[in-house]
Amino acid sequence: MSGIDWSQAPEGAMGHALIGQSFRPVWVGNDWYEYIGGGRHRFASDPDAFYAFARSALHDYAENPSVPAWTGAGLPPIGTVCEFKELGLETWIECTIIGMFRGEIVCGCNSTGAVGTIEADQLRPFRTPEQIAAEERAEAIEKMWSIYWQPHATSAKQALGLLWDAGLRLPDDSDNA
Repeated sequence: MSGIDWSQAPEGAMGHALIGQSFRPVWVGNDWYEYIGGGRHRFASDPDAFYAFARSALHDYAENPSVPAWTGAGLPPIGTVCEFKELGLETWIECTIIGMFRGEIVCGCNSTGAVGTIEADQLRPFRTPEQIAAEERAEAIEKMWSIYWQPHATSAKQALGLLWDAGLRLPDDSDNA
């Protein structure tokens, strides 16, 4: 949707959308919607509720461009695409925050289509390529450090031999000549 006057958005508006079968314009907050020039309502938890619309009744949702990206502090705003880690697993997967239900975060997994409530500590913002590279570097340094300080290495030369045995190689200098 173009032509949205974001300066008219009420405080806390995360986006703008059309709602219901009549496609009335609304401002959208974390757990509420507000008719343009009208009243504010909480999203219904039941899509068939007669007293209020559920989040699924939104059409043509547009994110508020002035809302800063979620940094990982606090709860992520609805619509945030972030990473989710299932309890007990090490793999992070992409998910979208699709709502709040009775104080819990409702998340939809983009790869499997699964939807469920989760805890805030199971989420993190997407990492930038620079952050990923820095984490990989730190992990590699930690691994090299633990190899270098093996208890059976009695000299620096033996420790360097352990690094060689672990697969560490110097880059080919012929590319830089």
